[in-house]
Amino acid sequence: MKSIACVILLTLITHSLLSQSKHEEIKRLQLLAKENEERAIRAEALARQYKSEADRANQYLERLRLQALAKLFSEESIEQGERETAGLLALQAYSYNTQGGGYEFESHIYAGLIHALKRYDRFPQLLISNNQSTHFIQARSDAVYSLVNNNTVLKWTNQSNTWRSEELIKIKQGIIGAIEVNSSGKLLCLGVIGSNQKHHFELFDLTKPERVPTIISTDKNAIIQIVFKPDGLGFYALSDSGLSIMLGDATSIKEVIQPKERISSIDMSPDGKIIAGTGAFGNLYLWNVGDYSFTDIKVLKDGSSLGPLLFTPDGKYIVFGDQKGDLRMFNVSEKSIWRQLMSHKSKVEGLAFSHSGKFMVTTSTDQTIRVWNLSELNRPPMTTKAEYTFGPIVFS
Repeated sequence: MKSIACVILLTLITHSLLSQSKHEEIKRLQLLAKENEERAIRAEALARQYKSEADRANQYLERLRLQALAKLFSEESIEQGERETAGLLALQAYSYNTQGGGYEFESHIYAGLIHALKRYDRFPQLLISNNQSTHFIQARSDAVYSLVNNNTVLKWTNQSNTWRSEELIKIKQGIIGAIEVNSSGKLLCLGVIGSNQKHHFELFDLTKPERVPTIISTDKNAIIQIVFKPDGLGFYALSDSGLSIMLGDATSIKEVIQPKERISSIDMSPDGKIIAGTGAFGNLYLWNVGDYSFTDIKVLKDGSSLGPLLFTPDGKYIVFGDQKGDLRMFNVSEKSIWRQLMSHKSKVEGLAFSHSGKFMVTTSTDQTIRVWNLSELNRPPMTTKAEYTFGPIVFS
């Protein structure tokens, strides 16, 4: 009996040990399975990551390919002799650049488009014959005003994509040295250089059809620029060949500033608190409206003349050009040069901002127009070349 009991006990112990061993083996296998599952999940996630990176790389390469094709097609469109083919290539270049996520205002893409438009005589649209001297001023409302042959003001309106003009004002004596329209488009001011030193300003109410001007006499000569105040009522005039700045209204005018040097161009800040001017000896001037105290900043050490000047629409910067073709952006609050742009190859002649404040356009004696995206100044501007010299310029 004892031997039977021992056998039974031994069997139970063996069974228990085997059960414990199987249980541990199951736990080990379960742990291993879990680890393998986690490895598989990680491998799957890594595979998805690699696939995503590969897809992004392929997309990036595809964008580069499309942008390269866009540049190639644009260059081909310019060299193409047949205008229909040139137009199609320019359009395809634009399409490839868009599909490839290229810079929206890429200069070489627009060079191809502009070249194609020229081939179709669609750009630029010549508004005045070559034998007439024309000076365009800033567009107001739905019209653009121009001075022709120094004695006639034309009003241009866009009718069914065609610009048409009407004679607005023609003076009988003297020549018009300066012209400006206020922000509302209701008042037009002419600075007239008269015979026998009878210089004066003529202020027109454009809302009245008879257009009989208010005459404001002055003893200053060579009226070269007029800038309306933001309220559209008073105005400042640069006269005496840049040696006098006057303040005028509907009835009178008086000198308020005698600059230290001859001033080339003036502008007023959007808030009406500052008058800025560029000097003939390389200085930038800031006059405080009220007491007309000023700050002068030496910009060009060689003393050469600065050119046209404008406040940016937000009033934070003053942009001005020089004789060499460079542009500078002056930070008004910090009173320092914020940025210099190597723009043109020769004298800057014109400067304007789009109504949205997004673009700046410049013209030069180097026969180019350059359009700058103010939020992307590190990128090259869109450039148009012509066979003639551009002067002052405006956005319609």
